[in-house]
Amino acid sequence: MREPLNLTRLLREQPPRETSPRIRMSGLGKCDRALAYIHHGAPEDGRVIDARAERVFRFGDAVEELLVDELRRVLPEGWILRDVLGEQMTVRLTLGSVEVVGHPDGLLIGPDCSAYLLEVKSASSYGFRRMEEHGLDPSESYYHQHQAYLHAADVDGGVFLVMAKDSAAVTHFWTQRDPNWLASAEARLARITSSASPEDVPRLLPDGTELAPRVDLHKTRGTPNKRHGELPWQCRYCSYYRTCWPGVEERVVTDYRGTPSLGLYYRPEGEP
Repeated sequence: MREPLNLTRLLREQPPRETSPRIRMSGLGKCDRALAYIHHGAPEDGRVIDARAERVFRFGDAVEELLVDELRRVLPEGWILRDVLGEQMTVRLTLGSVEVVGHPDGLLIGPDCSAYLLEVKSASSYGFRRMEEHGLDPSESYYHQHQAYLHAADVDGGVFLVMAKDSAAVTHFWTQRDPNWLASAEARLARITSSASPEDVPRLLPDGTELAPRVDLHKTRGTPNKRHGELPWQCRYCSYYRTCWPGVEERVVTDYRGTPSLGLYYRPEGEP
């Protein structure tokens, strides 16, 4: 049978979604330089939200709808859900001279009228196990998004409800608002937005981790091994990686699941 349409190609090549040149709560876990590119309105020259990424986002929306529906049916008497799904609230928070906007998944209200910020996430098996064992910490991008939500909504705690994509297993953990996060975020954004150029801003994550090429040299010869120069995974998901790392090499590599993915490699000029 002759195929009248190549549906795979149509779905793969659909136009990317438009992005907003504005720092948002969902992006506060990015590195400082990425936020500086956004603040300065630099043209995107890296990863785009293509058709595959769009489906990942929509899959997350479907997981949220599924779990919220199930949660409504099993909540004990006196507990209610508010501002979920199509009624999600918009929250705003001023960090120094910058107003950031976000859309939490909802609120869980207890019988005593106590409010908890509800976040619903889908995760890979690795991410699921990590959250199940450790919850969130300042090294996680979600941590900074969640803290922004807690401060903007003026609630003291929240709950993460997480489903594994491959097994549909579910876990949850409770969170607390960090009283020190607000001042730290304000100081961080002040440094970023006061820069004359994004290139003046270091590639630092919110917890102070520097993003730099992997050093992988042979123990005796000192020659580069296969993964020498590999950039961190955060760079692969950045919309500015070609601008940030001029001359970056893009390779198709296999991730821990055996799935082909993009690998970025950078070696300074003059390095073999």
